[in-house]
Amino acid sequence: MSKTYRRSRQRRNKLSKKRGGGPHSSGHKKVRISSIIGRKIKGRASFFEHDKVFNPKLNNKPTTYTRKGPNTIFTIPTTAGLTKFTVDTKLDEEEQHKAFAIFNDKFRTIQDFFINKLHSNMLGSDQGHNGQWMCVTAGAGNWRPSGPHAGSWTMLPKEVEECSTVNDDDFVNSVEGKRVISSENEAGIFWLPENYELMILVPPGTPVIM
Repeated sequence: MSKTYRRSRQRRNKLSKKRGGGPHSSGHKKVRISSIIGRKIKGRASFFEHDKVFNPKLNNKPTTYTRKGPNTIFTIPTTAGLTKFTVDTKLDEEEQHKAFAIFNDKFRTIQDFFINKLHSNMLGSDQGHNGQWMCVTAGAGNWRPSGPHAGSWTMLPKEVEECSTVNDDDFVNSVEGKRVISSENEAGIFWLPENYELMILVPPGTPVIM
């Protein structure tokens, strides 16, 4: 089977899935934690890219959209006010599936980075860790209306409050915790320290005063 034909089949398979994504096999290369930390420290949000059309005060708010026939109509807060864009729904579904795959790759990388540090006894209060963990999954997203990545999505993290009644270091380190985390990863849910964003912002070796 040629690469071109295989890619064509892959695209068709993506379009046959339900809108809204969920856990998907991404096919992307594993994200490097160094690239995530580097972007965050430099002031670039690692969870969504800025777009010139967004109002900086509003660009952390998810895109809203409605369906009309075969199209999806997006309403975006821009510097000129609320602006509507019309996109073919099938094309948008494929972009959403890509965005969910990228989200899952990124947050599995962040999760594994911190769990490995915990297993190595290298995760402590000096890095901002309070011993508690939380769960996140892909929630709403931002859609890019223009620029080189026009039509693409970036999914935003949403906390899953009911993922476990126990979410401390001992549980994450336990055999049962490993089983639960592995199962929830299959559902697109990832375990992170409660202060993971702060911990990503702080360069390694820098004490954190809570």
